[in-house]
Amino acid sequence: MQQICVYVMAHYIHTIFLDDIAAEVGMNRSAFCSYFKRCKGMTFSQYVTQYRLNTACELLKHSQKQVSEICFTVGFNDLPHFVRVFTNTLGMSPSKYRRQFQ
Repeated sequence: MQQICVYVMAHYIHTIFLDDIAAEVGMNRSAFCSYFKRCKGMTFSQYVTQYRLNTACELLKHSQKQVSEICFTVGFNDLPHFVRVFTNTLGMSPSKYRRQFQ
């Protein structure tokens, strides 16, 4: 599992394909998905999204980057999608989240 986490940390800014990560750890796609969900209690896609959002939160708190720049920096390819996922997950917009820490 550590190898998978390290892979995500190194590649989260890009699209991560299930087949690529499964091959990286020597599994087929189906076995990888089952293994990951069993170990982490969430799908691989949910894990990557959570990692990206956690990284975005840190950037919002500790940098002056625009929300749009943070969106692309953490691997989201679409600003409205990023704002929607962020808001649905954290219960507030990225801008409101940032204001809490200023």
